[in-house]
Amino acid sequence: MSSTPDNTLLRSRELWAQAFPEDQPEFLDLYFSRCYTPERNLTLTDDDSDEIVAAGQILPFAFNFGGRRLSAGYVSGLAVAPESRGKGLGSRWMAEAHRRMHAEGQVLSLLIPGSDELRNWYTRPACGAYDTVSHRFTIPLLEEGEPPRAGMPDITEEHELSDELWRFYNTFGGRHPYEVRHDRNSLEVGVRSALIDGAQLFVARRRRKIVGFCLAMAEPYPAGFEAPEGESCTRIRFMLTTDPHIVFYFARRLTDLHGRKVFMTGGCPVRGFDGSVPYAMARVINVPAFLDHVLTVLPGLQMEFGVEGDEHIPANNGYYRLFGGRWQRIETRPSSIVTAGELAARFLGSQATQMPLLLDE
Repeated sequence: MSSTPDNTLLRSRELWAQAFPEDQPEFLDLYFSRCYTPERNLTLTDDDSDEIVAAGQILPFAFNFGGRRLSAGYVSGLAVAPESRGKGLGSRWMAEAHRRMHAEGQVLSLLIPGSDELRNWYTRPACGAYDTVSHRFTIPLLEEGEPPRAGMPDITEEHELSDELWRFYNTFGGRHPYEVRHDRNSLEVGVRSALIDGAQLFVARRRRKIVGFCLAMAEPYPAGFEAPEGESCTRIRFMLTTDPHIVFYFARRLTDLHGRKVFMTGGCPVRGFDGSVPYAMARVINVPAFLDHVLTVLPGLQMEFGVEGDEHIPANNGYYRLFGGRWQRIETRPSSIVTAGELAARFLGSQATQMPLLLDE
């Protein structure tokens, strides 16, 4: 097959379908028309046949870190041809991806592994030395009791990201100090992907103005909660409101509509939440740029540490001192040594990092 842009797209889609057979054709149509671009795609070819044997995408995102935005790359859809697995192509692809991110000025790399096996794979130095930087926590919503005094909003089901809904998100969303910030395209893709999966989009209004929206769908009961025999629950995948009372009304509406228990899932720190599950992973791509950003957020931070074992970007390896609002390289090996992933986790792991609607469910 000749290596034309169209053939590269078709082969990348074919590899995705082989690696993730549970994904619906409608989702693949959405992803490869709205997320995929030749510039974001990265492929590896067979040395003998020049056939593409591995492909994946690096999706650029703005990421709030301490309330200030830095550039991040999200690793999406890495797939290796079945007959070529076990030959180190995945780790080779990751190395190429990290070097590309570094060249493009991205400071942080993010990903969400699909299994515990993959989570362990990504921690390997040859695969990028990622570390888990966030957990997710699922809680039941209390739909019983007295309604808030603010009064019942108008709640309607909608089927697309309207201009009005985008303006609401663009004004109030992505404001958490540690959160992925969507542009309109990525938010629309996230919403449409959830709808393809069977989710429903509900929008709450007061005096004709949006005060919140959520995406919810039927799922099995989460681990740790006893499910009545044969019953599923409703889980809210994403919610954004400007009024905390809206949570009550969404839960009540969903309960009235489906007669199921309602749960909501969100990001939480890596430690301290019993029953939380590991979620996103990260690694620093450019240590000097990362430290510059950290010191804009925490100018009084004082610490010494070393970065070792970065096989993909060796320039990151070295010993660092932060003092007086600046950082410098030092010669003496400190007692604290981290990988590029552990450096990201040192700052993100204690935060309720939010990474919603990233096509991982």
